[in-house]
Amino acid sequence: MMSKVCNECSQELPTKLFSKCSSNKDGLQGKCKLCDNAIQRKRREDPAINEKHKLRMRIRQYIRKYGLSEEEVIDLVTNRTGECDICGDVVPLVVDHCHTTGSIRGRICSPCNTGLGFFKDNINSLEQAIDYLRSYS
Repeated sequence: MMSKVCNECSQELPTKLFSKCSSNKDGLQGKCKLCDNAIQRKRREDPAINEKHKLRMRIRQYIRKYGLSEEEVIDLVTNRTGECDICGDVVPLVVDHCHTTGSIRGRICSPCNTGLGFFKDNINSLEQAIDYLRSYS
């Protein structure tokens, strides 16, 4: 096969103008590189399209990664402002999950989530950090 019809512009083009895609039978993307670039440019320039794309990608990621239903994921990703379960600040929240089991624990603020990550979810390390802080207060 030396040519392919682009799903976007409907032109028959040489296969070298299509990116690779192992999930398609022919091993090529459905859109030619020119159409794909134009779509990506439009997405970058239009904040509304960019946000919708980010939301769709996050929903797909959460369904695949955490095994949740679409309704559960939409609730998680759309209700992002609230009170952090750890520090109590009312800020935009992120989804916190257990790295061992992969299950979702709840929504917390980004600094608290980062802190848990740096301590590798290790309760002993967190308790030692608390003791350390108490010894200098």
